[in-house]
Parts: sequence; C-alpha cells; structure tokens
Amino acid sequence: MRKILLITSSPRGTESLSTRFATEIAHGLRSQGGGSLTVRDLVANPPPHITEDYILGRTASPDSRTTQQNVAVERARELVDELCAADIIVLGSGMMNFGPSSQLKAWIDNVIWPGVTFSYATGAPQAYLLARSFI
Repeated sequence: MRKILLITSSPRGTESLSTRFATEIAHGLRSQGGGSLTVRDLVANPPPHITEDYILGRTASPDSRTTQQNVAVERARELVDELCAADIIVLGSGMMNFGPSSQLKAWIDNVIWPGVTFSYATGAPQAYLLARSFI
C-alpha cells in the first residue's frame, strides 16, 4: 500500500493556490492507486525553528542529552519518520518574499539530518531516506 505525504506551507491555507493544487494532486494519486494519505500542514502545526538544543542534541548520545535536547530531537525525529515512511511526497509551497515560507524552511532544517537523511560518505552529499535507528 502506497503512503502519500502531503506537506502544505501557505499561511493562506485553503485560499492558497499552492495548497489547493497540492491537495488535488495528493487526492488524485490516492484515488488512482489507493493507499494512505498523511497531511502535514506546516502553518497549522509549525515545526520548531532550529535551536542550540537541537544542534547539540542530535549529535549527543541519548543518555547524555538534556531534557530540552531530547524534546528537540524527538520533534525532529517525528518529522523525519513521517518523511521516511512516505512513498510519495507532495509539497505545496508558495513564495514568501522571494523564498519559501519560514515554516517550510524550519521543516527542511529539521529533516536535513547528517547521518540520518543524508551522508557525506563519498565527499559529496548523498540523500537517503531509509528506515534507520536514531542515536
């Protein structure tokens, strides 16, 4: 069964063309091939912006993390797990001041995780989204 992840990031919600188009695409994919649809509305449920707790927590061993670091890492882990579980990702994003919304940028910052979603093993970044354990 296919798992579809729909990510929307417009502050205009359903009034946004990017949200409407992305939603139509995700529902169309689901109706054509079945499967499940997970919706992540980054405006209704914004991911946290990166903090020192996240930066230090994701490189620290679990038993040496502070409570704040554990919370920051767990929030990011939820987003990464959701992303890694998806077979298809539909991203609806408008432009805010010539760039992505801050909510989308925060989501990207949380899911771009060295050793978890990408590696520099060959000297250049290589993405990989596979089920894996987190440290």
